[in-house]
Amino acid sequence: MKYLSSLLFMILISNTFTFVLSYNPNISPNNGPLLNIVTTTEIIASIVDFVGFPYVNTTYVLPEGADIHEYSLSPIDVKKIEMADLIVLINSSFFSLEKEIREYAEEYGKRILDYNNYSMEILSIPNFGKNFHGIWLYPDNAYEIANATYHTLCMLLPEKAEVFRRNIEEFKRKIDALKNFLIKISTNLGIIAKNAVVAVPGVAYVVESFGVHVIGTLMKGPGITVSPSKLSEYIQKAKNGQIVFIACPEHLKNTKIDELVKEFSNEANIPIVYFRIFSIGDLKDYFALMTYNAAMLNNAFSKTKYSTSNYDIFYLLIFVLIAIILVESIIVWRYRKYAGE
Repeated sequence: MKYLSSLLFMILISNTFTFVLSYNPNISPNNGPLLNIVTTTEIIASIVDFVGFPYVNTTYVLPEGADIHEYSLSPIDVKKIEMADLIVLINSSFFSLEKEIREYAEEYGKRILDYNNYSMEILSIPNFGKNFHGIWLYPDNAYEIANATYHTLCMLLPEKAEVFRRNIEEFKRKIDALKNFLIKISTNLGIIAKNAVVAVPGVAYVVESFGVHVIGTLMKGPGITVSPSKLSEYIQKAKNGQIVFIACPEHLKNTKIDELVKEFSNEANIPIVYFRIFSIGDLKDYFALMTYNAAMLNNAFSKTKYSTSNYDIFYLLIFVLIAIILVESIIVWRYRKYAGE
C-alpha cells in the first residue's frame, strides 16, 4: 500500500502533464484539425493524436471492451473510413478486422499507413511462437508506431513538420521515462527478470515491459488451451517460485478464460494481474494506460502485504485534489494568456 498511493497519484499526474506538454500556446485552436485519421484501436489513436496534435482528428473502430479478433465493421465504421484522409493499421496481414478495414479503404481510394511495413520488435512465447498480439503495448514498439506516424504526417503536411518534430521528440522523452519507471516498479516488487504466464498472448507485451519474462500462455488460440501436462508444469513451477504471477486482460474478467485463470492462480498460489490492452477508457493516452497497468501490478502484490489505512486514503485524496487544482489552474492560465494576446 505504501507504493499504491503514489502510483494512483502518478496516473492522474500522467493525464495532467500529457495535456500540458502536448498543448502549444503558439498554435491557434482556431486552425482546427487538418487531417481526419481512422485507426483500429483507441490506444493507437492516442499515439497518432500525440504526434499529430493539433492538426489531426483521430477516431477508432474497435469499441471499448470488444475483442479485435471477433469484432466486425458496422455501417458507422464504414462511414468513418469513407470520410477519412488517412487509415492507420497495426498489421492488416494478421488481424482479420484490419483486412476488412483495408478492403474498404482501398475501395474508397484512401491513403493507408500499415505498421506491418515498419520495424517493430516481435517477441516469442515458448510453445506458442512469434507473438503479434498486443504488439503496440511494448514501449519500444509504441515509439516505432509514433515514428512511422511522424514521417507520414510530415509527408502529408510538410508545412507542419516542425510541430510534428517537437511532438515526436517529446514522445521519445516520455517513452524513455516510462521504460525506466516500469523497470523501477518491478525492481521494487522484487520480480525483475523473473517469470510469469499469461492468460492470452495479447497481454504478454505488457508483462515484458516490466522486465518480466513470459514463459507460457494458458490459451493458444480461440477455445484452445494448453495441454493438461503443460498446465501442471506451470503450476509446479509457480509453487517452486519460478513463476511469480499470471496476467490477464482486464476486458476478459468474468469470462470462461477468467475462470481458468482464477483456478490456476488458486492452485499455483500466485496473484492475478489484470492489465488493459485495447481501450484507454477514462485515461488520457498510452502513457497513462501503462501507468495504470503499473498500478495494477503493484496492487496485485501489495494488497497481500499491506493493509489499507485511513491515513493512506486521506493522503491519496489530498494528492488527487491538489492535482485537479493544478491542472485546472494551468489550463485556465494558458487559455487566458492566449486570449489576451
